[in-house]
Amino acid sequence: MTVLKTTYAPTVSGIVDGQQIDASDVTTPLTELRDYARAGRVAASASDLYLGTLGEKLAVVSPLVKTLLNSGADESQQLSFDTTGFGLDVTTLAGENITAGNFVALDYADSFKAWRIISTSANHYSRLRGYAVNTATTGNSITVRLWGIADGSFSAAGQDYWMPSSAGAPAATNPNPSAGGSQVCKLWAGQAISTTKVFYDIRPMRFAMRASLANNASMTIVLAPSESPVYIRRYWAIVNISTTIFEAAVVGRDGGGTRDVAVRLDNGSGSGDSNRITFKNVSGGTLDITGFCEID
Repeated sequence: MTVLKTTYAPTVSGIVDGQQIDASDVTTPLTELRDYARAGRVAASASDLYLGTLGEKLAVVSPLVKTLLNSGADESQQLSFDTTGFGLDVTTLAGENITAGNFVALDYADSFKAWRIISTSANHYSRLRGYAVNTATTGNSITVRLWGIADGSFSAAGQDYWMPSSAGAPAATNPNPSAGGSQVCKLWAGQAISTTKVFYDIRPMRFAMRASLANNASMTIVLAPSESPVYIRRYWAIVNISTTIFEAAVVGRDGGGTRDVAVRLDNGSGSGDSNRITFKNVSGGTLDITGFCEID
């Protein structure tokens, strides 16, 4: 425990000016000073009224923790991150009944800017996404972790987790598009670092669609119609040669140029809105194409 500086007062009562003293009158205060020094107490500043050990005077806040190493010998204080619940959290209101672990996003259209559940098959609301730390009912306080470590049950370290296909926690299923299938929404959420912990580092949202297109045929992806406007980061396409071999397609504007795939930001016929992107095969032959668009 810390002690007042004034308690460090060596015994000097036996030393009086002009009088004979014994050796103990000198050795006693020196021994006391030696013991004070060996106690290893320090002050945080010159104006600090109390003295304490380094461990007592060093204060840390979450997510940092301090640990005494080599107790009773050549000791040291170690500072490290608390990986049991480390992350960037925000606390505001739940826009609906939300269960701890649900994947959520901030609803900018809501007058209270509340959090709502999202999935690949539901609205995405905004670019600010995370997972619910606690369970909350509509209108009550909820804490959302935007980035960091969470507890749970996971199949193995290294397993990737994605935005789920329905309300719930991020899922281990990577929603890759199938040939001739519907578009998919892909959002990498994080990766398990053990069977009990996952590190969430949510990436930008991607939409993808795959189709075998004859020359001049096209496919159109609808980009999160609940988000307006949509901020497109980038788009690209690949040619599927086989189940394991892919090639980057040369992508260009619809107006011309040397390319495999032409892209327009509409439904392909000049109508629609900027929430759509159309990939058109202009290679001169049939191609199995997967188109991607990444948005904020």
